[in-house]
Amino acid sequence: MTKCTDCYGRTIEVKMKLTRLTHDAVPTIFTDSPDYLSVTHQSREEPGMRKKRREDEQLQKSIEESVLAHKKELEENRLTCLDDINSRLHLLQEKKYWSVVNADGHVIFAQIEATIEEAPNLISSIVISSDMSVRVFVGGTRLTSDERLGIPEAVHDMRVLVQLLDGIQKYCCKRELGKDEKVNGVLRLVVSLFEDISKEDL
Repeated sequence: MTKCTDCYGRTIEVKMKLTRLTHDAVPTIFTDSPDYLSVTHQSREEPGMRKKRREDEQLQKSIEESVLAHKKELEENRLTCLDDINSRLHLLQEKKYWSVVNADGHVIFAQIEATIEEAPNLISSIVISSDMSVRVFVGGTRLTSDERLGIPEAVHDMRVLVQLLDGIQKYCCKRELGKDEKVNGVLRLVVSLFEDISKEDL
């Protein structure tokens, strides 16, 4: 239908022979024409939508890369047997505090104090069995986990082993420092007693 107003102000409606397209009409069928002529969505993104899409794509890419890096790191540090430890000993080259011995199905990390006049002194040792269980000794005494020192029941990650080695090293250093402080305290007490005795004799 189309409308018009005559000279008398009357509105006349006339049925059109052909339908006229409205301003928002979108073609849906073009015979033997490319498909893009019948596409209803806009061909260009709005700047805001394009920016958000790119940010979402970048975020998704970063997440995927982070997951892959985490999986790779887990694989590189996974310990399932003693051979895995032996194959990664080169990563411990800077930790000269420890000597490594393979004996009777065990990997033993030992800290040995070498002396010229006396037999070498075993300060501490970490024994890892074939089932990856862990035992820690300082001198001849076995250590257990407490609030000062955490000892895992087993090691299945190289990073855990490195952390254990560092922890035992620091523990032994503090222990030796404590012994020195006790000795110095006793010596100071002895000197003080001798001074008191000397004053009484005078």
